[in-house]
Amino acid sequence: MVLDASIGEPWNRTGPRVVHDGFEIDPAEPSPTVEPACPVCGGTLPIALVKLLRSGSAAAWPEPDAVVTTFGLRSKRFGDSLVITDPIGLEASLLSLSCGSCTTEFVACLGYGEWQPARYLATYLGLVAIT
Repeated sequence: MVLDASIGEPWNRTGPRVVHDGFEIDPAEPSPTVEPACPVCGGTLPIALVKLLRSGSAAAWPEPDAVVTTFGLRSKRFGDSLVITDPIGLEASLLSLSCGSCTTEFVACLGYGEWQPARYLATYLGLVAIT
């Protein structure tokens, strides 16, 4: 599985797009969504932000260095632990998804975390195709 950065939107030209700014995302409540366009066919790829709570950390990806390079993330080691964050310091998470129209598989990268006491941010860093 290889991340193909040639298919996807530019995610790091102006920094990450903030897609949630408020209280912690509650899995029991309706979730805000991000709806990027599929770069292959133009279809919509809805991403419910509640999936961030169940998604895997970017550090758990089989090739974390590729994730850091592809999405312009930051990585730090603390002992045996690797922490990968977005440009503003939120923990980066990866979500696998596929387009319902053309079936191309993608990885979307989002950041999520507590920005200030009781103020949570979610950022959308883009998506790339899996080849």
